[in-house]
Amino acid sequence: MQNTIEEKVFDLLYSGKLCWTVNKEQLYTKEGNIATGGFATRRSDTGEVLGIVGSRYAPLQNQQLAKEFLESTGSFDFKKIEAVEVNGGKKVVIKAYIGDMQIGKDTVHRYITVSNTHDGSAPIRLGIFNKVLVCSNGLMREVNHKELARVKHTTNAGEKMNWYIRNIPLILAEEEKMMKTYQSLADVKVTEEHIKRLIKTVYKVDMDTPEEELATRTVNRVKEFDDALTKNGLNVHGRTLWGVLQSMTYLNSHDKKGTVTDDYMAGAKYEMSNMTYDLLVRMMHEETLETAEVDY
Repeated sequence: MQNTIEEKVFDLLYSGKLCWTVNKEQLYTKEGNIATGGFATRRSDTGEVLGIVGSRYAPLQNQQLAKEFLESTGSFDFKKIEAVEVNGGKKVVIKAYIGDMQIGKDTVHRYITVSNTHDGSAPIRLGIFNKVLVCSNGLMREVNHKELARVKHTTNAGEKMNWYIRNIPLILAEEEKMMKTYQSLADVKVTEEHIKRLIKTVYKVDMDTPEEELATRTVNRVKEFDDALTKNGLNVHGRTLWGVLQSMTYLNSHDKKGTVTDDYMAGAKYEMSNMTYDLLVRMMHEETLETAEVDY
């Protein structure tokens, strides 16, 4: 007997320890007066405050997010769907595992994701997410996340996200396109000029500038990238543009101890990884064009 959608939603939330709701509560001053525009979001099970939000913020409950996702993806043969909480429930992510693909030296695990924040730090997001299986020790690490849609936390947020999620065929087509781009990046050997151009674009540094003329913080940031390039990029993933992408992604998604951070899919680090990806793709297309002109 096939499980009902309600049973599937419960199983998904239970496995991810997400069987709780979020309440939006008015904040008050020390004097007992209503704080203008100030509200708190609180977990129903632990009573923990997850964030401070504005008056227009409307929580999207875990149950609604799971129901929308499962109803929209039910006809697709995903190998696994899982839900997880991040940072004590401030963020919730549902991932549908598509399968694996070999990119250069790496095995890439492919997912479609929908994420929600209960602390007001980011909108509801639908995207493509990949992990790379690094070496034979089975180490998993996140390598890229492409955002396909974002929805603000308003009263009709669930309805808007439902529209995006129901376009699964378009999302899968975009994911397939992304995999082909990864493969093309893995086919282009990296050169010194590629690295110089990337550093100049991302860090705003001309590599021909004497080090003593640069700010200490800038020098340290470039050295961090150079270390990641050597230790976690080219020597592990191959001396290609794909390897360069892994270097930058590792740098932006791990702390100095090598632990994956919770904030790497948002803010400045996220934007830096996206900037790197876009630049590497442009360089890849330029290489392809030059080769075509020579062949011609």
